Amino acid sequence: MSERPWLRYVQFWGTDVDRDIDDELRYHIEMRIADFIAGGASPEQAREAALRLFGDPHSLTTTLRAHDMRKLKQERRADMFQDLRQDVQYGIRKLMQAPRFTAAVAIVLALGIGANTAVFSAIDAAFLRPLPFFEPQRLVLVANAQIRLRPDPKRPKSIPELDDLVGMRDVFSSVAGYATGGLNLLGGAQPMRATVTYVTPRFFETLGRMPVVGRPFSNGEQIAGGRNAVVLSHALWQREFAGDPDVITRHVSLNGVEHDVVGVMPADFAFPDQTDLWIGLQVPASPNVMGAFRNFFPAHFVGRLAPRVTESLADQRLELLRRQYRPKRAKDEAPVAELATPLRSELLGESKAALFVLMGSAALLLLIACANVTNLLLSRATTRQREIAVRVVLGATRLRVIRQLTIESALLALVGGVMACFVAWACVGALTAALPAGLAAIAPPRVDIRVLGFTMLVAVVTSLIFGLWPAVGASRVNLNDAMKAGGGTATRLRGRGARGVLVIVEVSLALMLVVGAGLLIESLRTLLTIDSGIRTEHLVTARMTLPAAKYATDAAKNTFVSSVLARLTAAPGVRTAAAVTSLPMDKEIGVSLLVAPEDAPEDKTRSVFAAYLAATPRYFRALGTPLRGEDLPATSDSTHRVVVVNQTLAKKLWPGQDAIGKPFNSPLGLHTVIGVVGDIRTRALDREPTAQMYFPMAEVGEDYLSIVVRGDADTKTLIAGIRDAVKSVDPGQPIYLARTMDQVAAATVAPRRTNTVLLSAFGLLALVLAAIGVYAVLAYGVAQRTREIGVRVALGASVSDVVRLIVVQGTVLAAVGIVIGITAAYALARYLSSILYQVSIHDPVVFVVAPALLFAVALLATWLPARRAARVTPMEALREA
Repeated sequence: MSERPWLRYVQFWGTDVDRDIDDELRYHIEMRIADFIAGGASPEQAREAALRLFGDPHSLTTTLRAHDMRKLKQERRADMFQDLRQDVQYGIRKLMQAPRFTAAVAIVLALGIGANTAVFSAIDAAFLRPLPFFEPQRLVLVANAQIRLRPDPKRPKSIPELDDLVGMRDVFSSVAGYATGGLNLLGGAQPMRATVTYVTPRFFETLGRMPVVGRPFSNGEQIAGGRNAVVLSHALWQREFAGDPDVITRHVSLNGVEHDVVGVMPADFAFPDQTDLWIGLQVPASPNVMGAFRNFFPAHFVGRLAPRVTESLADQRLELLRRQYRPKRAKDEAPVAELATPLRSELLGESKAALFVLMGSAALLLLIACANVTNLLLSRATTRQREIAVRVVLGATRLRVIRQLTIESALLALVGGVMACFVAWACVGALTAALPAGLAAIAPPRVDIRVLGFTMLVAVVTSLIFGLWPAVGASRVNLNDAMKAGGGTATRLRGRGARGVLVIVEVSLALMLVVGAGLLIESLRTLLTIDSGIRTEHLVTARMTLPAAKYATDAAKNTFVSSVLARLTAAPGVRTAAAVTSLPMDKEIGVSLLVAPEDAPEDKTRSVFAAYLAATPRYFRALGTPLRGEDLPATSDSTHRVVVVNQTLAKKLWPGQDAIGKPFNSPLGLHTVIGVVGDIRTRALDREPTAQMYFPMAEVGEDYLSIVVRGDADTKTLIAGIRDAVKSVDPGQPIYLARTMDQVAAATVAPRRTNTVLLSAFGLLALVLAAIGVYAVLAYGVAQRTREIGVRVALGASVSDVVRLIVVQGTVLAAVGIVIGITAAYALARYLSSILYQVSIHDPVVFVVAPALLFAVALLATWLPARRAARVTPMEALREA
């Protein structure tokens, strides 16, 4: 042989397949040559015959190499899985031998990973998960357009209309208009107020979704004079029609007008605003449709961009279209950049900043959890020095030790990840309130396969973060120290500094969360202490809309309202009852009118816009709002028309004067002020009071009204009383949004409350984890320094000296962490500015109380280890030796 055979047996990297094959082929050829020579052939003839008998050596070598390589890979794979199985089994046994340690680490990881998973479910719904439409990235909402109700040759177009948008086929492959309101629904299980959306042709085609039962609207149902048709939502179909598959043969009544049911949409389609049913809008639209929208028509437009058309190009083309009707832009018109807005961005609204704050907070909490677990693993690795030294002595390599410890960390992370899924599932409902209602209706947060994948990814990454460092450190074994009876001191001292750094990191991150939570809590407290202008306790409300087909005259409406209020006032437990057109702090849009004092000049310099409301007598008494002057009358008097104004309007129209007795003009005519009522926050708690005026409801006869009842009975009884009173007057009249006034006010701050509660929970968990970290380090330090403390006591150290030794160590770590944390919190607080209300981002109270609270928690965490250290005796120290 030309090769030296001993090389085959000293291969460092294992089997050499190519060398083995060459040796084997060479051996067989030489043996065959020897056979031919023994038969009388010459060496040259024998070699030629042997090669001819063997065939193509290259082809044979290739086949053997493929076979051997496949076999070698199988053997290596089997060995690897065998080693991995042994490591996993060993890791499980070791974790089961320390149940308290395993439970503590799993719970900490479950909280950290679970918080991130829950918040990620909201981030996924808001930014990542596709909306339930066909190619949703090409859908945009178009601003600065309208749907004309009736063609009027005398009234030229002032802004683009639907037909203009439909004609832009090179920009939009499809465009549709829609408007969402409410109508009274009869024909289901019971009378109800339904959220309805009028839609123009190709609405469902534009969004790329079709009914699962029945069909969409036909052309004949969306032209003037055509059939009235509706498509039901899946939820309404199940709730009111029990999922009847023959529902498309039924009819429903909407505000007294019959409509044919033609289809049912899929379960995940509720666009827009959790619509109950869609109505085919007959174009040109009849003014009668405004009955669903409080006598105006809030049209919106959704368009699907044509291929290769960008949003910026669509903006430019829409701006050119707008200039055809208005060469100069008015001050209140949308700028170019807002003419075509991505549908997702429009649905998300202003919630982006709050969601990013929550995600950042959850990430900080996860880092604190990782630091805490790393600390625990470092402490545990130190106690396992002798075990690891024995494994090294028995032949385990450093890489094998690191792999074993990393697998144990991965097992802990896996358990924590599984528990985190349950934590996220429990919290995901609360996060729905952090999303805008329109987005949550079609893309609610949920723990699905995407979120579970994120959870497992976080678990794997965190296992590397908190497991690799302790594993690498533990693999550096000093056999002499580790095998001594009391050895390992040097290693323990070396790990003490690392654990101290981790505690500092925990404290600083915790302080950042506590400061953020404190700012949000102060913001919410400030908002909730604002005087809304009403007393919300023992006050309930319910809304209703009177259908024009049944209540066509003002007299009929007033008779209905008077009868309901009379029954309520006579009910036991009711102090007073009244009605108003727009409820304070309700989302339903009201109307504003331009008003001015009677003696104001015609140049409108003293004219102001004021919110128009109509109310019955005792309305201000029911709200608990102070009224100066007379209350609104129960009847109308055309010879003496009166109005009550709020303080803001009175100051604007008659500054420095008494408004009572002053006449003023409005689109409703000349009225005299008979009373001035306190300011009421009509939009929301965080919106300043606006100018308001209240007319007698008997004078205007409104279709839309809210009943307010103040009483001594419990809220359920009062709400049931409203329902019974309405039913006794008109059994077919539904009421909706029956709730307490506290709930009405709370709904206006729900997103702020959700953000505050979540960030406060993160801050509280961070405090607990930081305290655990301080305690764990100090307690472990006391356990490892028992002999040193005993020697100090034997040499005359007092109890106070020992306590001071431990307390100083803990307070120094906490103080360093607080200094770093307060600096970082001060720098990062600006990201909270958009979600704070009347609170400085550097509020001095928060930036003093938060560090003080954290320092107090750290001191508490040092007390138990210090107390234990104080009880160490010289005899215990001798036993430790």
